[in-house]
Amino acid sequence: INIASTGCGKTIANAKIIAAAGKNDPQGIRFTVALGLRTLTLQTGDEYTSRLNLNNQELATIIGSSAVQKLHTLSQFEKDNEKAGSESKSDLFSDEVIFTGEFDKDKFRTVLESQKHQKMLAAPALVCTIDHLMGATETMRGGRYILPSLRILSSDIVIDEIDDFTGSDEIAIGRLIFLAGMLGKRVLLSSATIPPSMAEGYYHSYQQGWNIFSQTHSDTSSMINCMWVDEFKKPRVKQVHSLEEYKKHHERFTTKRADELTKAPAKRKCNLVETPLNHQSDSAETSYFDTIIKEVRQKHLDHHTTSYSPSVSISVGVIRVATIKTAVALTQHMLNCALDPDLEIRVMTYHSRQILLLRHEQEKYLDSILKRKNDDNELSKNSIIKQHLESVSADTKHVAFIVVATPVEEVGRDHDFDWAIIEPSSYRSLIQMAGRVARHRDITPGDPNIALLEYNLNAYRDGDKTGTIYFRRPGYEVRAFCLNSHSLKQTTNLSELEERLDSTPRIINNAEDDSLIGIEHQSIAHRLCNYDLTSPDSLSGYITAPWWLTAMPQRYHPFRKSAKSIILCLIYDPESQECYFSERLKGKFTKTSEGKLANHETLLKITHSETESSFPERLWLSRNYITSLKDMATKEGSAASFLSEIYGEISITLYENNHATYLYNDQLGLQIKQ
Repeated sequence: INIASTGCGKTIANAKIIAAAGKNDPQGIRFTVALGLRTLTLQTGDEYTSRLNLNNQELATIIGSSAVQKLHTLSQFEKDNEKAGSESKSDLFSDEVIFTGEFDKDKFRTVLESQKHQKMLAAPALVCTIDHLMGATETMRGGRYILPSLRILSSDIVIDEIDDFTGSDEIAIGRLIFLAGMLGKRVLLSSATIPPSMAEGYYHSYQQGWNIFSQTHSDTSSMINCMWVDEFKKPRVKQVHSLEEYKKHHERFTTKRADELTKAPAKRKCNLVETPLNHQSDSAETSYFDTIIKEVRQKHLDHHTTSYSPSVSISVGVIRVATIKTAVALTQHMLNCALDPDLEIRVMTYHSRQILLLRHEQEKYLDSILKRKNDDNELSKNSIIKQHLESVSADTKHVAFIVVATPVEEVGRDHDFDWAIIEPSSYRSLIQMAGRVARHRDITPGDPNIALLEYNLNAYRDGDKTGTIYFRRPGYEVRAFCLNSHSLKQTTNLSELEERLDSTPRIINNAEDDSLIGIEHQSIAHRLCNYDLTSPDSLSGYITAPWWLTAMPQRYHPFRKSAKSIILCLIYDPESQECYFSERLKGKFTKTSEGKLANHETLLKITHSETESSFPERLWLSRNYITSLKDMATKEGSAASFLSEIYGEISITLYENNHATYLYNDQLGLQIKQ
């Protein structure tokens, strides 16, 4: 097992590691890169294609959504200044696997009838979402384990951003790693922030699987070749005999890595934004948001990067909040609040509950302007930003462009902001968001460029009640590991954060138990490192006890455990020139007696509205679904109503006994009204 704690260039590093490991294999190299997010999967596929010169006969990319794949492909064609028309005329629901290599269809005809499945197995290199592999250990009935099992049996595995998975997902991935070891395959775990207990727990899972493999292959040693890699030193390669020996090597590696991180100039420094609890509960949200806006001004003054003219300075910042509800509420507050006369703001909200086509447009725009690798003056040349700057009053001296984002901004987005304000959820989220500040620029800030809010909104609103869990969904806090205080004053080392924010506290466990990072280490260790447990709800029980013969472990800790969700599409009706939501179940829509797609808005209590804004000019990126749909229809040569059945997709979660009503508009997405 290879623990790759690479802080930069992970994609290429992973490929080189696999290539080096298999260079003497006469049968060649086969590997599978598994990722947690569709966007990361597409980006990784592009990187392997462009930088490693792999083509569609050598590399297959699969994400499980033809619509997302199609939008991504169209964007790539546009970047290359090529016509998207010929490519876009192919069937939107054709094969979702991009692979044109030759393979013997007859060999697997009896078990793999689908051409898509045959391609997934045949590709020498496969980039996919990890969901496509999890069936090997998570299938409880039927034959859906066959394809992922055959893929794991025939290729090495790279699991990228391994510590992005939490809770039951950690245990489910441990089961997958155990299977890979049992089948004699190499496994590479990749992230810049792998906690020691996660590395140890997954090594143990692999070791137990490898022991079975070595016992059934007389020419195979029980020793495991381990390698540790980062951006500072040459790879550390050791033959490991035991778990204790592995822990010693891993500790040496992370200690040296932490030393190197300390020597590097600090690119991110933090300050605490105090949010005292002496407030009225009915005005808590307004008070909390006003505090954020005050910090926006300070961060802009300290870190504006571009002067549009001698009298106007601009900056681009991100405000990371924990939930969609908070993101929408904060955006609306910023669109209506009073500001200092010399400051203007331009705001957009970025979260997952948005129409697929509109989210694609937003991400495409942000990706284009937040590379920040060239001269900063390029930012003010963007047509949309330029229009905003030309429209401000003569009294305006400062314009702050702000993305109000949920955790979707933390992983998979190659964005470079000037500053960030973070509502706390976990220490890992602090590190991940810090990676979006000065991401591509060598900047050593004099003033803090990251502001940490003392409390999250829930703790602030409730008065931080003793025994209440506030850092959960997202976060690691559970009943067994509950903080006494949720103030960052009490739960973090502020003096260290003021000097620098990096991954050191995450990769080395020196934290006190009653701290934000401490509960993360405890929570991960509890799930992955309890080797004496033999119950079906433990990872150790699955590996060492007979529970693998049952489906009980999967019921206790299923992969992607979540509440029931449904897929809706925002359908365009050409007759009324309006849109409505219709549910898509197993790829099909319910139709009315007139042959139209059923309108489910009354059933789901969804209403449409315009964005409530006293200052509509503050919207940074104004979007219109119907306009975007018609533009896409022109490119595709298809009817807008037909394309709305594909690109109008959105997912919502349904909770038992939840009588929530929803409000939709193009700017803020689908929001829970009450």
